[in-house]
Amino acid sequence: MPTLIEEKAKAILTKERIAIGVLPTGEKQRLRIFHSAQGHYCYKPRGKRNSGYPLNQLNLIDLLPLTAIKRKTNEQIWRDSWMKVRDRLEKSGLWAESVLINVKTALDVGYAKIQEAYRASDVMVAGVTYQEQGRLRAEAVKKIDERLVKDTNINTSILWYMHQPARVKKMHFGVFNESVLEHIAQCISKKETCHEHGQKGYDISFEYNAEKNKAWYSEEYRGCGNGHYYLALDATHALFNEDD
Repeated sequence: MPTLIEEKAKAILTKERIAIGVLPTGEKQRLRIFHSAQGHYCYKPRGKRNSGYPLNQLNLIDLLPLTAIKRKTNEQIWRDSWMKVRDRLEKSGLWAESVLINVKTALDVGYAKIQEAYRASDVMVAGVTYQEQGRLRAEAVKKIDERLVKDTNINTSILWYMHQPARVKKMHFGVFNESVLEHIAQCISKKETCHEHGQKGYDISFEYNAEKNKAWYSEEYRGCGNGHYYLALDATHALFNEDD
């Protein structure tokens, strides 16, 4: 007799081949499902085109059609990403006097105003000096929300870096990754400066400055000195800052 999950898979396959599996932890996983020649309802893992595994191996508690999951708006995606950054910073204590303040300000100002201000900060005015251009842009932004202007300058840390969703990734140092992450966690907890290095496709480096209570993570092309640069949010995750 087919299980509830198999019955749901059968119903979903009449309309689409993508489903959302609900794991025992409550986590939702996007699945490509199919009915095998042997009569089993299966899913294809990422990267697999011609093979799959029975759905019952996942111990799903539910299987939903893709249409049952509401897509987040751009505003929801943006807000959720920066709230996660805020939560990590509040827990770790890192960047408390700079990044955390800007993130809280951005969340208070809100997505709509930040998008409007970002567009206003990018307007070119013909026939004026560079300094006058900056002043006019700052005035335009201030009219939208004065919290986006510091003194007479645009707060570029918010408008340039936070008008898009946060790009956060887990730090990885290669073979000894878990032991390195554990050591970083200990150093941050004890307020002890530390430096770590590794390799995983890139030359990986990490620095925690206990005096400043700030931390940085980078992935540089091997032997090049250029790459991707992040602000560490805690002992495991980092926020993208810039490419060089």
